[in-house]
Amino acid sequence: MDKGIASPVSLPWFEGQWSAWVNQNGRGNFPNAILLTGPAGIGKYPLAQRLANLLVCDTPNPQPCGHCKSCRLLEAGSHPDLMTIVPEEGSKSIKIDQVRALSDFVHSRPQVSHRLVAVVNPAEAMNVYSANAMLKTLEEPPAGVVILLVTSQASLLLPTIRSRCQIIKLPMPEQEVAVRWLAEQSQQDMVKAAELLKSAGGQPLTGLHWHNENATDLQSQILTSWLDYLEGREDAFSLAAQWAKQDVEWVLHWLAVWMRDVMVMTTDGADASEAYAQLSDSRLKKVTARMSNEAAWHLYQALIEARKSVVEQRNLNPQLMLENWLLMNKKKVFV
Repeated sequence: MDKGIASPVSLPWFEGQWSAWVNQNGRGNFPNAILLTGPAGIGKYPLAQRLANLLVCDTPNPQPCGHCKSCRLLEAGSHPDLMTIVPEEGSKSIKIDQVRALSDFVHSRPQVSHRLVAVVNPAEAMNVYSANAMLKTLEEPPAGVVILLVTSQASLLLPTIRSRCQIIKLPMPEQEVAVRWLAEQSQQDMVKAAELLKSAGGQPLTGLHWHNENATDLQSQILTSWLDYLEGREDAFSLAAQWAKQDVEWVLHWLAVWMRDVMVMTTDGADASEAYAQLSDSRLKKVTARMSNEAAWHLYQALIEARKSVVEQRNLNPQLMLENWLLMNKKKVFV
């Protein structure tokens, strides 16, 4: 857990929600608990960080001023009235000791600001024990406390936790706005930014992360190895072992995007399919030539379920999961 948050990035697709919060803060009637939910990769956590900064700033108008004592402490990452709860290094779970520390924090008195603010991300990472501890914290929060919970999987939270929060549902950004922002952040032209956004499933922060991590090269390697497997140049077991060494969530996401492309390219309606094919990797045409739309749909659904299992942190063997999907390619699709 950390106290203090560095200055977060401003995201243009949230400006409407931001304006509503600025007005709400001016009226001094912020709720004790807010649940930010929406698709992954759109910037919910940076938005929560930005809101946390606003809530502890002494003179926000309409942004954190950047000059008051609170803002200087925020910049240094040492604001005593702001706490961030995330999984500890090497863990995917938020543990009960972290939530107990949060409970102690919210029952203390502000040292610098006029309120205490806590950010919990991702909220679905709480296990059963920490979730119950969080519920107790939310049942009777002290005045002058705001707890921001961030999640892409609201359904995994206890219904009683959700019921004690003001729920803000954040939609996927409009494509034009997201492409323009991604082009500026990645210093690419609009065409390349649009391709990057598409490969990231419309998630601009995911696309930017992949760009910064040079993940596009890995993405191309995954596609090449999958096509090699379909042509008989790779075997399912060794290929699954290779893929399992990577970020499995990324691998499943890329495969799902390609299968979605194949579904569109194999639908009835030549004009639409041909137009879509121009935006997709030309190598996918090798797949569409040997796969029916129904087969593509079954493979796509299997990937969606597999990725959901990874996101929900079920106790699955990623390599075995990938092996099963690859074998499904051969057994149920190709002749």
